[in-house]
Amino acid sequence: MKRLFSRVCLVLGLALTTAAVAVPVADAGPASAAACPAKGTRFVTGTGPTVYLVGPSHDPSVSRLYVIPDPATYRALWGDGWEGIVTLPNVLNCWSRSYSLSGAYLTRVIGTEAVFIWDGNEGFRHIVNWDTFANRYRFSAAMIGWASQGTIDGARGPDWT
Repeated sequence: MKRLFSRVCLVLGLALTTAAVAVPVADAGPASAAACPAKGTRFVTGTGPTVYLVGPSHDPSVSRLYVIPDPATYRALWGDGWEGIVTLPNVLNCWSRSYSLSGAYLTRVIGTEAVFIWDGNEGFRHIVNWDTFANRYRFSAAMIGWASQGTIDGARGPDWT
C-alpha cells in the first residue's frame, strides 16, 4: 500500500509539473508584459518630444501610461534634471490609453512625512513610501510643497505605488 501511494504521488507530481509548464503565460495586451517598461520608467518614443511615465493604476498588478504634457509639469515632479529619460520606440501599444499628468505636483501634509502627488485624474494620491518616491519614480524631493490635511482629504485617490 505504501509503495502504491508513493507511485501515485510520483505520477501526480509529474502530471502537475508538466501541466504547470504547459500553461500559457497571460499577455498584457498587444505587446507582451516582458516587452513593456516597468513602473517608474520615463521615456520618449523617439518620434516626438512627448515624455511618458509608466505609473500605477487602480490595480497594483497593472501599470498605467501617463503623459507629461509640458516642461512645467515635468519640472514640478523632477526639477530641472532631464536625466533618466530613455528612448523606447514601439512600446505605446502596451496600454490601450494614456492619462495626462497636466499640472501634477508633489506635496507633503504639514506636520507629517506623508507625500502625495496630485493629478487631475485622481486627485491627491499618497506615495506609499520613500523607496517608491526616490528609487522607483526618482521624483525630486526639492519639488515637494506643503498642504493641509483638509486639502488632501477633500480629493483623495488611490495610493501611488
